[in-house]
Amino acid sequence: MNNGKCIICNGQLTTGDANGICSNCAQLWSATAPIRSFDTGATRDTEEGKLDFEGFINPLVLYKYAEYMNKNRLMKDGTVRDSDNWQKGFGEKHLDVCMKSAFRHFMDMWMEHRGLESRDGLDEAICGLLFNVMAYYKKILYDRREDESVRKDD
Repeated sequence: MNNGKCIICNGQLTTGDANGICSNCAQLWSATAPIRSFDTGATRDTEEGKLDFEGFINPLVLYKYAEYMNKNRLMKDGTVRDSDNWQKGFGEKHLDVCMKSAFRHFMDMWMEHRGLESRDGLDEAICGLLFNVMAYYKKILYDRREDESVRKDD
């Protein structure tokens, strides 16, 4: 949400503001937004101001990442952990755990980039790096939300 700032005017967001857009910009946008009309008679607003997940994310990359995650669900003792197990976090040192692992995967990726052999190859390095970046960023985002809700309750 851009640190509580409107993505259009950079003004402060308040409770009830949706999609990272303040109520002033939302009102202005909705009053001037064109409507698309189709031959069938259906109407839709435009895609303006909406997140384009289909354009921002590549399905092949996500598929390969899901394969990596699925493969790594198998524990050394033979048990299989839940797919969302990582979202529970890694304790009080969560960010440190993610950073150290991310750095190892980055080093592997860099070695492969330089034509050197890494621990597990380029695909493993990239997916491991993605995993650690997501786990790190998830913690940051959730901590911010908690901080904001605590401030609202004060």
